[in-house]
Amino acid sequence: MKNQTLKITYYELENTINEWHSTINYRGTHLPTVKEKMKNYSNWWCSNGTGTIYQVDIYENCNSDVIIKRKKIYEK
Repeated sequence: MKNQTLKITYYELENTINEWHSTINYRGTHLPTVKEKMKNYSNWWCSNGTGTIYQVDIYENCNSDVIIKRKKIYEK
């Protein structure tokens, strides 16, 4: 990531609500807390404690452009 400065990292807990849609149920900056919150949510066909956690990194480059990178880091 040449010439980019990391501004913030946070985590999103995403759950499916039906076959075609999903929702973000929780956002936080501390991964263990986000994993703990997962027990309160579920994908639509599963029991509580399921979902996907994404890491979101927000950068700013030398031109003051904002770059957002999102990657899956945990799924249950």
